[in-house]
Amino acid sequence: MIKKISDYIQNNFSTVFLVLVIVALLRPSLLSPLKNQADILLMGALFLGYLKIEFGEFSHLKANAKKIVALSVISVTVLPLFVFLLVFWLPLPMALGLTMIAAAPGAMMSPLIAGMWNLRVLWTSIYVILTSTLLPLTFPYVIQILFGSKVEIPILSISIFLAKMIILPSIFAFALKKISSTLAKKTAENSGAIGSLCIALFVAIIVASNRNFLLENFTKLQTFASLGMMILLFLFCFLVGYLIPAKEKREKLTNCLMFGCMNNGIVIIAASKFFSPEVQLVLLLSEVPWSFSLPLFKKFLDKGKKISNSEGDLWKSNKS
Repeated sequence: MIKKISDYIQNNFSTVFLVLVIVALLRPSLLSPLKNQADILLMGALFLGYLKIEFGEFSHLKANAKKIVALSVISVTVLPLFVFLLVFWLPLPMALGLTMIAAAPGAMMSPLIAGMWNLRVLWTSIYVILTSTLLPLTFPYVIQILFGSKVEIPILSISIFLAKMIILPSIFAFALKKISSTLAKKTAENSGAIGSLCIALFVAIIVASNRNFLLENFTKLQTFASLGMMILLFLFCFLVGYLIPAKEKREKLTNCLMFGCMNNGIVIIAASKFFSPEVQLVLLLSEVPWSFSLPLFKKFLDKGKKISNSEGDLWKSNKS
């Protein structure tokens, strides 16, 4: 029974996400009191993501270490700059929100998704670790450089907040592995479903807490324009990943997943503390393409693009 529920949540994340958001809009009183616990849900999802990472496997990636490091650095610096050059002419909240999403790649769910879809798990794992480690250092400074003349950016406060959100879950995850590897392994087995549920609940709580503001702006043209631009941003990021030179199809599709699966949850919670409601609205809209782009990407793989297990780079025989 538990396995069936777990599989359903993983395979129907968009449905679960949509139901919780509808509940948040119709009955906000059920979720809005949990606003102060939203951080914990997101950190819980990150904790579960770290449990899936096995550092011992990274020795197989020595041959491509420089490439993965380069991709990680490019994604947290060059990608947001390029997006900024494309959107700077838009209204400030929209341009800022789009650039903030582009500046936070490497969703913690990426390795799990890569494993489910037979893509490069180890490749994705080290990319997530590197981008997450760099995020507290790069994100506030990139936003300051690009928007500092128009918006006050509390660089130090954002850096400390991001470091806390990212480092604490990793410490707890690795401590659990040291204390009880058996418990860590059992917890990791259902981490996909639990992590997905944490993310969906996190967004629902944020939506419930900002329900009135969201409904007031829902019918405005700028809201629909922001949603349209956010969808284009995600398509653009997937495309960038796909166009990165790769040795074979499986690596190309893995790059596509890494660049398209953004860390927008942590950006949303940061925006709720440091940025205006208008920017928060734009960032909340990012959950729509984030939630529905993954099922679409999966369908793309299923229609003849999915790579077979025999093409190498399995968990313990990765020679790349």
